[in-house]
Amino acid sequence: MAVPKFTKAYAKLLAEEEREELGCHPFRPLDPYELAEHHGVRVLSLADIASEGGVLLDAHTHFTVNRPDAFSGALLPIGTGHAIVVNSAHSRERLRSTVAHELAHILLEHSFTTTFHLSGKCRQSDVKQEAQADELSGELLVPHKAAFRAARQQRTDEWVASTFDVSIEFARWRMNATGARKVAARAQAKAARAISRP
Repeated sequence: MAVPKFTKAYAKLLAEEEREELGCHPFRPLDPYELAEHHGVRVLSLADIASEGGVLLDAHTHFTVNRPDAFSGALLPIGTGHAIVVNSAHSRERLRSTVAHELAHILLEHSFTTTFHLSGKCRQSDVKQEAQADELSGELLVPHKAAFRAARQQRTDEWVASTFDVSIEFARWRMNATGARKVAARAQAKAARAISRP
């Protein structure tokens, strides 16, 4: 069966379905590790694979000590399945968003396009697929319904981050990307005008 054409509406629907399968309410944080397990995807850290030694140990040191911002995570094909590798040097919130992002590639049935480099640019990926994975991972972690409710209640980025167990930067991006605060502000202005009319 062909994958539907990607749209933001499709990302919303897919994220809702995935959350429902885990019994995760739209206004509660999703555990991306649980979702990965639900789909039979192993999540490994650089620390896990460094135990193999050799070049893998060198990669662990390179990405966790020398250049921790150069690598967040990657999706690796293993037989007929996949594994997600994440950078163990990153914060818990960043790891959660990385797992959700890489898992989004699987849910969207993206083709495998990533390559790795130990110097310079550490990965090359399809820009369009990356944007789609960003959108779906955003919907998984902070659904648009939750963003709009938070905006109506005038919640801060810090509140959204704490409630959905994401970084403040991720929360700010979701609140901006959904347009939730703009819509809420227009609704409040309209209500204020209606009240002020004689």
